[in-house]
Order: sequence, then C-alpha cells, then structure tokens
Amino acid sequence: MRFAALTALLLLVATRAPAGEARISWDACGADGPRDKTFACDTETGDDLLHVSFTAPDASPIQSIAVQLDFIVYSPVCDYPSWWSLLYPGACRGSAVSLSADFSGDPGCADWSGGTAAASFTSVGGDCAHTGYTYTRYRFASASATPLALEAGRTYGALRLDLSHRGTVGPGSCAGCSAGFVIRLLSLTLNGPAGPRALVTPGPGPEDPLLYVYWQGGTSGLGPPTAARRSTWGAIKSLYR
Repeated sequence: MRFAALTALLLLVATRAPAGEARISWDACGADGPRDKTFACDTETGDDLLHVSFTAPDASPIQSIAVQLDFIVYSPVCDYPSWWSLLYPGACRGSAVSLSADFSGDPGCADWSGGTAAASFTSVGGDCAHTGYTYTRYRFASASATPLALEAGRTYGALRLDLSHRGTVGPGSCAGCSAGFVIRLLSLTLNGPAGPRALVTPGPGPEDPLLYVYWQGGTSGLGPPTAARRSTWGAIKSLYR
C-alpha cells in the first residue's frame, strides 16, 4: 500500500487545467517575460522581478487567488542554498523579497482587482527527494474584499515577487546565489462565489514549459524546458528546524 502511494506521488507534475492558462515569467508579466535569469552575484543592489499571470477562462467573479511555487535545486546531497531561504522567520534572506498583487499600469497584464487586492505569504514546506534534488514550496495568496468579475480571454497578473540582491556579498551574506535553480508554478487556483477553479494543478502528465523559469541556467536534471518528464512531489516537511 505504501509503495503504491509513493509511486503515485512520483508521477505528479505541474499540469494545466482544460480551461484557462497560467504562466510564470521573469521581468515582464505575461507572454513576453524571459525563461532564464542570470546574475553575477557580485552586488547587494538591484533586484529581479518574478511574475505569475493567468488568462481568464470566463467572466465569473473571483475574490482571491492561491499560488504555489517550488524552488528546486539539483544536487547529489540534500543541500539547499541559504540564498534561496526566503520570507519565513529565521531565513537567511527572509526580508529580501516583497510581494505585490497590484498590476495597475502593467503593460503585459491587467489588474484583476483594480488595485484592491493584497498579496500575502501563507506557508512554506519542502522535501529532499531521492532523485538528486531538493526543493522549497512557497504558498501565496492575493485577495480582494469583494468578488470582482473578469473579462474572458484577458491576461491578468496574479502575483509579483520582487527579489532583491540583499545578502549576496559582504558580512552576513548568504551562500548559493550562483547555484542553478528551477522555479515551478505548481498550482494556481481562482476562488470566487461559484467555488474554486484550478488553472494549474499537480497531477499526472507531461510538464508544461510555461510553468517553469530558470535561475543561472538551472536546467540540470530536468532536461530542456520543452521536455516531458515526471518529477517527485514528496510529502511536505520542514527543511529548517
């Protein structure tokens, strides 16, 4: 029984739901953002913007959006770089990330809430898989006070992460900026009066290249962005105790 359950977990990847579309991108929100991001890791100044967006499947009102992101590093040992320890208390770069759900004036994505939604970090988990990689899973939400109708077929911004370069060099710096990473949009769910609608879900099937971006060329172990591979979706447990 336990073997069958483990086998099922090994087959889970990020897949797109039949209706609607979602994507993750660097710099620009929507279709124009690059897939890979490089940084010389030699300064404390500057930042990098990571966007999560979606195309509305219909005009049904929504009140909140739930997002899960996996930050994955491929390593023969369970070694997660502290430069990518973010947001939670005690993380090496806990204050290096700011969140926003405000896409007012963004050239690539509309603002689904008209500037009223607030973005929040809700929880973190992670796992060290036996297939040579370690990941941290961050969960986020953006919510408005009232349900708001969407325009079917229009692209909206769901979440923006502003990743500063603080903690890269000098005293108290965090190791691992130069490590190659894969960032996966594991799930995106629209919540409204009609109930939740998942545009991206963890499930069996080929991985969608629009649900992945890369840091420092971090494709090792995953194959090219268009490759269909199956990845471990392990049980959630804390990496930092």
